[in-house]
Amino acid sequence: MRGPAPLPRGSRNVKRPALLATYAQPPGGVDVPIYEYACAECGAGFELLRPMRDAGRSQPCPECDAEAGPTVPTGWNAYTYRDGNPRLLPDNGKFRHLGHEVSKPYTGGTGSPLQHPEVTKPRPTRAPSVEEAEQYAHKRELQRNADLERGGIVERTEVEGERREFLRRLRAPAASQRDARVTRRIAADTERKDATVKQQLRTEAKLRQQRHKETR
Repeated sequence: MRGPAPLPRGSRNVKRPALLATYAQPPGGVDVPIYEYACAECGAGFELLRPMRDAGRSQPCPECDAEAGPTVPTGWNAYTYRDGNPRLLPDNGKFRHLGHEVSKPYTGGTGSPLQHPEVTKPRPTRAPSVEEAEQYAHKRELQRNADLERGGIVERTEVEGERREFLRRLRAPAASQRDARVTRRIAADTERKDATVKQQLRTEAKLRQQRHKETR
């Protein structure tokens, strides 16, 4: 089965009708798609039955024998899958991610699968304000008082994550040098008080263990 006849000479801007059949069967018996080509020398357009691996290769123009490159089909969109990701034919080596063209597929490891690093740019880290630092210090003080009343430290994943996030934000540029000095001083005081309470609770725990051994 042959593809549609080539367009006449000088028909670069002529609108082509949509293809009625996107696949045809050559004499070999294997279904291959029809690809459209456009000649930059004479403006002629023609179609060929080609396997997908040859979709990006140029072909000689039947009008002037110049090399004609493939164009985007007018009647249908041809896609192929490589490495599990869709690619528009002719394949230009790029990948598609939620309608965007990216240089490499999402490999995971950071963020959500819907957030590609080339599409969703990470927001710049904002340094904590003085008010946020004071709120953080007050929250840590309440946690220390609760640990002292309980007589032991309860490790909480969310509390440790909040602490690491706050310390990470301290490395970001602050609104002013004064804010940077104040927030860092508050953070240093909070860390020192936390370490003091932890050491105190560890010492008390050791004393209780010794007393328990002596009474046995």
